[in-house]
Amino acid sequence: MHEEGSSLQQQPPDAIFEETIQETTGVAFHLDPRDLQIIVDAIRPGPPTQPSASPTPVFKREGYAKQYDFNMSLIRKLIPLQSLEEINAVVTDILHDLNVRNETLKIADEHPEVFRYLETESKAESLRSTDPKLSEFMDSIKKRDEEQTRKRKIRSNFPALWQREAAWPSSSTYQ
Repeated sequence: MHEEGSSLQQQPPDAIFEETIQETTGVAFHLDPRDLQIIVDAIRPGPPTQPSASPTPVFKREGYAKQYDFNMSLIRKLIPLQSLEEINAVVTDILHDLNVRNETLKIADEHPEVFRYLETESKAESLRSTDPKLSEFMDSIKKRDEEQTRKRKIRSNFPALWQREAAWPSSSTYQ
């Protein structure tokens, strides 16, 4: 045991760490200090590297404000990672999705039905891509339902002609 401890003291700290990882997992991980610094810098909160295009909106609903703030914190952390070529596409997609979500939250704060609309549209889009025939059927049903609704509205707004009173009193010649 004494010999093992002295051999660990003679090795550089990185070698001791590698040896420990290999013993516990059986797999060696090599992490360049520059890579580690990039990860730490990306996680560490700091001033935004991109000036905000508009001031933070004021939300009526507290939950939307919290979600917006969370999304913005993720955006601030991901922006520095965009410069890394290996993950540029992924980070760009994530940033786009978060920005779209924040815009949706701004709209939903005034019009809560936007979430129901987006959900319906995404389901319809998914259906179109998975089964075009079923999608055509669903579209025909939707059109039929819209026509029936429109006809009902017209009937309720305009009573039948025979139910209306005449503009002038009727005069019968058979009295």
